[in-house]
Amino acid sequence: IMNKLRILALGFFLVFAFNTAQAKSDSTTFYAGKWDVLIKGTPNGDVVLPVTITLTDGVWAATLTDPESKEEKKVTSIEVVGNDLNTAFSVAGYDVTMTLTKKDDDHANGKLMDMFDCEATRKKP
Repeated sequence: IMNKLRILALGFFLVFAFNTAQAKSDSTTFYAGKWDVLIKGTPNGDVVLPVTITLTDGVWAATLTDPESKEEKKVTSIEVVGNDLNTAFSVAGYDVTMTLTKKDDDHANGKLMDMFDCEATRKKP
């Protein structure tokens, strides 16, 4: 009976571990791709930031297009924690932070500098 309980416990553990790893994998790759991030209510009105996010060998990187200069710029800091994307970057002459939280398969919501509402929409190929 003890061997059967151990095998049963091991089976439950393996199923749980696989499901947890699968869920983690799905949420951690969610942000990879091209996005339009609408930032609402800035002093310049509503602004759309085109953002490209990549995940290569477990390392996140991102670029964005500055709406004023139209220059492509690197995001200086990017981290995914659970369903949240935390970034820091310079845009329009300001150093800013932005946090986005997954809403559904193609959308995320968040804040720029904890002041401006953001809505991110995945670009379709």
